[in-house]
Amino acid sequence: MFKRENLGGMRVKIIFDPDIPKNLIPYIKQAIEEAIEEPCECGCDEVYASMQSENNIDVKCYDCGTSYFELEIEEVEVEEIPENSSTIVDSSEK
Repeated sequence: MFKRENLGGMRVKIIFDPDIPKNLIPYIKQAIEEAIEEPCECGCDEVYASMQSENNIDVKCYDCGTSYFELEIEEVEVEEIPENSSTIVDSSEK
């Protein structure tokens, strides 16, 4: 639940709400890494990612609660390839 990440040369602790699906955590970590480069104005170097609703995650300062940003979750439909189908691979692109 508690992870240390290196964000822009700064070490920050990311605390995840237990309601956040495990499969989303790598994407949330990536978004935080790209967006937060310095501690909060209050000096805290910890952030909390929490579920606000079924489709929104709020990333905020753990100490003072200032929101850095919100993430919106979108479902993407992936077309599945039937098991008995063939896949064509172009071997000339090696």
